[in-house]
Amino acid sequence: MTDSIRTAPRWLLPIAICTLLMAGFVVGTSSRVNAQDDTATPAAEPTKTATVTTAKSTVTEADTSAEFANGDSVAVSDGPLNLREKAGTSNDVVLKLPTGTPLTITDGPTTNGDYDWYEVKTEDGDSGWVAADFISAASSSAGDFATGDTVVVADGPLNIRDDSSTKGTVIDQFQTGDQTTIVSGPVSNDGHDWYEVNSPQEDTGWVAGEFLAMADSSGDSGAGTADYAVGDALTVAVDDMNFRAAAGTDADVLDTLDEGALFVVRDGPVNADGYTWYKVFNYYYGEGWVAGELMTPSSSDFPSEDGS
Repeated sequence: MTDSIRTAPRWLLPIAICTLLMAGFVVGTSSRVNAQDDTATPAAEPTKTATVTTAKSTVTEADTSAEFANGDSVAVSDGPLNLREKAGTSNDVVLKLPTGTPLTITDGPTTNGDYDWYEVKTEDGDSGWVAADFISAASSSAGDFATGDTVVVADGPLNIRDDSSTKGTVIDQFQTGDQTTIVSGPVSNDGHDWYEVNSPQEDTGWVAGEFLAMADSSGDSGAGTADYAVGDALTVAVDDMNFRAAAGTDADVLDTLDEGALFVVRDGPVNADGYTWYKVFNYYYGEGWVAGELMTPSSSDFPSEDGS
């Protein structure tokens, strides 16, 4: 019996060792993957400290001093912003709201952690809580027009749609300075006040009223004047606003600006093409000219170069 044990085939030993090593590797790998999954954390609210980077959302500062009441119209001023089931960063995220998303206040404020929170409702009917630091009062439409008014396109190109919604099919376009007549409206939808107007093809379509201005009897823009000083902080009042290389509607378009983006005035005013133009700057878009009638004063200070 003893001799039979000693003479067992030696080739079995390396096979047994390899088998044990492979089993240990599989067990170790499985435990590491599970541990990594267990440490995943939900996305946090946008940082409260302003920073200067190349991301568009970081050059837009929130109005942290505002207080809102039930029924107030507000918009996301620094997104993407987490819409949570309850007030607090530890609660589940319902949606991520991009900059400019229109909201209605339904409750609050209530304090939890480092933030004051408001319960809000989206235009699609979703409800939840957002941190007050990243919302601001919704900008009003650039014009309030009546049926029969003659208006001009203040900042084109402007899409003409077959319905009063951003989901409507684009059937034509207006250019800056084009005139048209209000047929009906306004209809509030998708964060805009929509007006039915006569299109260039002698048909009718719908346009966002924020890009229109009243035309006077001479056919010039009646957008009025904007009175700002060098150093003033301004926010963009409309989405996809033209950022131009010089003062005037014929100047090259350098970029289009996000609604709510924060700028500082560096020069102006210059009156041209019926508008009051200002040279402005921020850290993402750089320097260019904007129509002051499409900007609004900001209650936030423009950030310094170090982001403070």
